[in-house]
Amino acid sequence: MDERFFDSMLDEIYSAFQRQRPTRGTPAYRSLWRRVCEERAVPNEAAKAIAYALTDRDSLPLNLGKAILAEFENWLADHPQRRAKATACRDCDPAIPGFFWVWDATGYRMLCKCACNQDRRLENMQAWTRRQAQEAGLLLTDPGVEPAPRTLPPPARKALGHTEPPRRDHVAQREYSNAGGW
Repeated sequence: MDERFFDSMLDEIYSAFQRQRPTRGTPAYRSLWRRVCEERAVPNEAAKAIAYALTDRDSLPLNLGKAILAEFENWLADHPQRRAKATACRDCDPAIPGFFWVWDATGYRMLCKCACNQDRRLENMQAWTRRQAQEAGLLLTDPGVEPAPRTLPPPARKALGHTEPPRRDHVAQREYSNAGGW
């Protein structure tokens, strides 16, 4: 839910009980916003139904965030087609379902729409898989970031007080083939 719908929902709820709603930037407002819009991602179209259900009560709920989320669950029960589908797509970024990051050779980062993304608002955006992105010459990791070393270099080990050499059991399985030459 964006702030415009959130504000109108709060205005409607608080005005029904002749109470002043929390203003933007106050801890109460930020707490409600975080709980309703960031943690649960209540859609804009549910705002009117939630406000209507809450204004139909005898008094303003003491825990408004909990009451809004309870009414949202009721709204979802009435509109099961609006419930988000869980996906197990391996291409998507876990933080951004339906999308993943790619880099070009110069290090420019781009957000790609994953092939599993069925959002109708994004029909004009080309869908990709990670394999298609690689075949198009894009990188799946940032070329400007060097991978971390597997073990600390000897001067750093000495500075930190490490006296023993790195142990063999910390080395990746594929590197055991050369373990006898240590």
